[in-house]
Amino acid sequence: MRAPHPDQRLLREQLETYRALLDLREHDIDRLHAESEAFLRLLDFLLSAGLIEAAREAIRERLQ
Repeated sequence: MRAPHPDQRLLREQLETYRALLDLREHDIDRLHAESEAFLRLLDFLLSAGLIEAAREAIRERLQ
């Protein structure tokens, strides 16, 4: 069995690297979406409970 051409090997390694980076990026996006959803639920709860100042403080902390 012949060894793969060096260029093919390099291309295969680059492709694996790009796939790994895309997987990480997808994971980060999923995490960001989940954090945003949780934050919006918290704001909804605070505002519906009439805790406007607490909601403002949560927004200030989130923006820092």
